[in-house]
Amino acid sequence: MIGDTPFDEAKETIQVMLLQQKQQEVVNTYFKAMEQRAEIRVNREWLEEHGRLARDNAVDKARLSGKPSMIEFDIAASPAREIMAPMLENLGKKHPEG
Repeated sequence: MIGDTPFDEAKETIQVMLLQQKQQEVVNTYFKAMEQRAEIRVNREWLEEHGRLARDNAVDKARLSGKPSMIEFDIAASPAREIMAPMLENLGKKHPEG
C-alpha cells in the first residue's frame, strides 16, 4: 500500500516520478560538467541594463512605489469584473494619482 492506494495502482505513477528524477539528475550532472569546462564571462553593464529593463513595467513600478497598490488581472467580460467595476471606479476617483 502507498497511503490508501494499492501498490499495483500507484506503480506507474512511481515509475514516472523515478524516471523524471533520474532525467533531472542527468541534466544536472551535464551542466555541472559544463561549468567546469567552460569559461563564463559576464558583461556587467549589459546585465544591469537588461535587469533594469525587465523591471520597467507597471506591476513592478506599483510594487516598488511604497504605496498600497491593487493590480487587476481579469478578463474584460467576466462576471467578477462586472461586480467589481463600480468599486474600482470609486477607488479610481478617490485615488486619481494611481
